[in-house]
Amino acid sequence: MNELLVNSHIQLFAHITLQSDKAVQHLAEIYTEVLFTRILNAKIGKEQKIKLRNLISEKKKEENLFEIGPICSNLNKNTSIQQRLLLLINLLEFGLFVQKNAILLSKSDSLFALIQDISDYLNIPKSNFNLINSFVSGKLYEIQNRTNILVVKSQNPNLNGTHFIKNELINGYFVFVYLSNIQVIFFRYFGDEHLTHNSKNIQPNSIYSFQSGSVISLNGKPIIYFSDIISKFKGLSDKDAVILNVKNVEFTYPKSKFGIHNLSFSAKSGELIGVMGGSGVGKSTLFNILNGSFEPNKGSISLNGVNYTDELDKIQQLIGFVPQDDSLFENLTVYENLFYTAQLAIGNISSDQTNEIVNARLSEFGLYAIKDLKVGSSLSRNISGGQRKRLNIVTEIIREPKILLVDEPTSGLSSADSLRVMSLLKEQALTGRLVVVNIHQPSSEIYRLFDKILVLDEGGFMVFYGNPLEAVRYFKTQAKRIDADEVECSTCHNIKSDEIFDIIAEKKVDELGQITEVRKVKPVDWSSRFKPKDIEIETTKELPKISSSKASIFKQLRVFLTRLTLTKLRDVEFFIFAFVIPVLLATVIALFSKYTTPTETGDYVYVFYENYNIPIFFLTSIISCMFLGMIVTSDSIIKDANVNKREAFLFLSRKAYYNSKVVFYFGLTIIQTLIYTGISVLILQIKGMFLEIWLVMLLMGFFGNIAGLIVSTIFKSLSAAYLIVPFLVIPQIILSGITIPFERMNNYLSHPEYVPVIGLVSPSMWGMEALLVYQYQNNEYEKNFFAIDFIESQARIQSQYLIPKLFQLINKFNDVDDNSKKRYLKLIKNGCAQLDIKLDDLSTSKEQKKLIVELKDLQKVKQKNYSLALRKKDMIYTSLIKKYGNNENVLALKNTYTNKGVEDLTLARKNITAIKIVEDRIVQTIDPIFKIPTSKWGGLIFLHPIRNSVIIFSIPFNSTQPFFLYSLLQFIFC
Repeated sequence: MNELLVNSHIQLFAHITLQSDKAVQHLAEIYTEVLFTRILNAKIGKEQKIKLRNLISEKKKEENLFEIGPICSNLNKNTSIQQRLLLLINLLEFGLFVQKNAILLSKSDSLFALIQDISDYLNIPKSNFNLINSFVSGKLYEIQNRTNILVVKSQNPNLNGTHFIKNELINGYFVFVYLSNIQVIFFRYFGDEHLTHNSKNIQPNSIYSFQSGSVISLNGKPIIYFSDIISKFKGLSDKDAVILNVKNVEFTYPKSKFGIHNLSFSAKSGELIGVMGGSGVGKSTLFNILNGSFEPNKGSISLNGVNYTDELDKIQQLIGFVPQDDSLFENLTVYENLFYTAQLAIGNISSDQTNEIVNARLSEFGLYAIKDLKVGSSLSRNISGGQRKRLNIVTEIIREPKILLVDEPTSGLSSADSLRVMSLLKEQALTGRLVVVNIHQPSSEIYRLFDKILVLDEGGFMVFYGNPLEAVRYFKTQAKRIDADEVECSTCHNIKSDEIFDIIAEKKVDELGQITEVRKVKPVDWSSRFKPKDIEIETTKELPKISSSKASIFKQLRVFLTRLTLTKLRDVEFFIFAFVIPVLLATVIALFSKYTTPTETGDYVYVFYENYNIPIFFLTSIISCMFLGMIVTSDSIIKDANVNKREAFLFLSRKAYYNSKVVFYFGLTIIQTLIYTGISVLILQIKGMFLEIWLVMLLMGFFGNIAGLIVSTIFKSLSAAYLIVPFLVIPQIILSGITIPFERMNNYLSHPEYVPVIGLVSPSMWGMEALLVYQYQNNEYEKNFFAIDFIESQARIQSQYLIPKLFQLINKFNDVDDNSKKRYLKLIKNGCAQLDIKLDDLSTSKEQKKLIVELKDLQKVKQKNYSLALRKKDMIYTSLIKKYGNNENVLALKNTYTNKGVEDLTLARKNITAIKIVEDRIVQTIDPIFKIPTSKWGGLIFLHPIRNSVIIFSIPFNSTQPFFLYSLLQFIFC
């Protein structure tokens, strides 16, 4: 009892005495001494008696009465309702004491009127005053609503409407009164047995407060627990109740002895269980076992008799898990965090109903006033740590789980916030939920809230399970402490829970009196010492019904997408990165790539045709968009880890979750690539292919999005995700086909003619090919010549290079040994296949002569086609001059739409030879864009336009007729 309460008692006793008969003063002094001797000690009792006498004398001399308004106002501001009720009880007991012992009773009625006035000043409801008055006076018959009364006795007294608990261990009986509107319980005992309340002697007929965690013992053996009493008053029915039985559970991590050993306990609805122990003793492991994430190596866990292994999915839907770290969205408001969780968890109600539930829960947890505040990060908080914890808890409670597992709810909080959070959890237990809390070192107030505690020692050994106050006595007894029966401080009534761990971890002392590092009692010995009683609770094998129904997959997708969109759009840093970075990248890359040629006048002029950097611009743009798409998603799922861990018990659709990510980031990539393409095309003056460049950049961004999401799924830390992104991007530069040509790669990886497999899986190769081919083939100038250029290229290469090479090989065929002949034959067959000539054998001179004649005839046809193609090109050029007015305009058209750098790559005419022999193949090394594929197995030629699976679609020519290409051109994407 603090000084304010003591002084208030004395002042109010004096106030009542001064307005009563003279005999009352003597009775007031007697009662004061008895009261404070019982509550504190005899010395203080005498001191307060003298203090009351002096105060009354002083007021009589001054002829001045007390003003009880200021006294009560001060009490209302600085004391709890429970403390004020105890004060009221003491005043009523004082009134009864006076009534029974006073000689003159002319003012006894007015004395109770004074006490009622004081009650009004203390803001105690009249219904509570009447209930307490009847309870103190013993007139239970006056109480109309007897559901607030509970009797504990060996036989049922059959008092109509009262609760009853049978206890055959006691001869007397207890009467408990419950003030439901303020959640307070008082009791008194009638009998002559030696009983203790929280290790303090119980005086018969005296009234005591029965707080959370309280225990009444008979000869040191607990007989009445707080949870038993509150369960009766709360009317927690067996319907939808849960009983958790853990029996002989063993769990160890691979190649380790750490885990949980020989764990057995039972818990039921309405209880608040505290799991205590030092760091690394297995508290989190236990939670993972209880929520079904870890499967025990031995033993069994059951809920209402149903084994976890039989119905784990259903059981997990009854479990709520609140992780230690925040599982909130920083950029959403308090209301939005809870609203979207409710929409996912309670999908079978309307948005209006969800809104009502959310607002009610926010009010219940004291969060309604801040519901429109953004949660903020742990570094820049908009709400306090205690408010964050409460929001974390309510987001899990919103779906009404039957079991609530809360990991370190007081971590990082002040003592006041810790107590408030734990009090809310206690209230949740009192609603019929089983609440299990992982806690390190609770304060005395928090420690009292627990109905039971489970103490774990190093290695995961259970060393105690039971009533919190009995735990202190148990360990003190085991340590042979003289004050084993003192479970709380006799002066301040605080419980030193950390004393338990001091005893557990107590060290041995050596011969010199020095403390060693060796413990007196090993964890396994503590575990063997503890002999639990009545561990397993019998129950029917039936699970309670799941009260909530999750949202449909389409509603989940909508909620996930809405939540993600709001979160990202309110993130200023993300917003800047997402929309400013594309602008900067496009500007920097385009400006660096914009090569200007010097003129004779000393100025510089930009000519698109002369800009050799366009292919490099294509490559850097592809890599930039891929990187941009990858970096924005590489942390997306990692940052949701805590939320996903909590929402795992909602059993939501992972497809809906991932698809929401895909839809959002694809939408973002569309905007980013549009910005990038628009700026870069404007600066570099790339005409006629805005849509094509944007589509390629969009595909590269999409690939980056998917790759980033995969990285974020595989890796668990942000640093690992950010480090892996460059290792995914760099190979795309190498495998683009232009930094290191595929035919010049390591011979184990490359192919002399076709794109190797490693290149086929590279998105950058496909993107580069699409852009280079389209820029060369479909620009406003070249599209007039492309078909005839194809014919001209093939006729020239075949007549001037391929057929003469075959003549050389045929002439040497007869001069080489047999082994070489096989190779020469393969080379000749390969060359003939490229000319659509079927060759079976070349062993006789007749067949050789026949082939030579056929080749000479074909060479003449090719030379004729070549000449015709050149004339056709001249005709097309002449028609262009007519169309555009003069030759200068046609040249301007070419300079505006064609590019020399692209031509160099797509024609490759800087190669020394047009064809070369590689192994048993004759390979064309120039004009890859005009090359005819010859592979029977679908080998792909880099920079070839005839490809169904690439961006360009074309109708292939008939090789038996004069060549014609590209009667139809359109864009399709894989």
